[in-house]
Amino acid sequence: MLRGNRLSVRKKPIGEQVIVVTGASSGVGRAIARAAGERGAKVVVGDLAGLEQNEELVRRSLERFGRIDTFVANAIVTVYAEVEQLGPDELRRVMDVNFFGVAYGYRAALPALKESRGTFLHVSSALAYRGIPLQAAYCSSKAAARAYLESARVELQKHGHDVAISLVLPGAI
Repeated sequence: MLRGNRLSVRKKPIGEQVIVVTGASSGVGRAIARAAGERGAKVVVGDLAGLEQNEELVRRSLERFGRIDTFVANAIVTVYAEVEQLGPDELRRVMDVNFFGVAYGYRAALPALKESRGTFLHVSSALAYRGIPLQAAYCSSKAAARAYLESARVELQKHGHDVAISLVLPGAI
């Protein structure tokens, strides 16, 4: 888990939070959104896509609820191929969602999270720390997002911002 800094990070109970969940149409994202809603959170769902889409998602959340307490970056795209067969379009598609989508979500949500002293939670993968056959694109995209968020965490700490960055690293789902 990547923590923002040494300041006291006091989080609201889930039932009192405004939580943005991306990738909530199925799988882990749907489960997160449903569980948060069942516990009383105000949940806004959207896609982890380009910068403009993330900015619109944040804008919509702020217009509706006035703040964002937790932004959950959850999206998974993969392609099974050995490195030799991995085409540039396939690689770009995986990086666009798994890395750039996370980076754009973070950038869009950061001002609101600074204001609320909130949390940016990335549902990543245990493969952010290792490579396996047929998963070069996926592993590298998750590793890139992990390193990006580690850099962001250090920057937040340097500037004294009380924002937490957390990674969830599930195995096979």
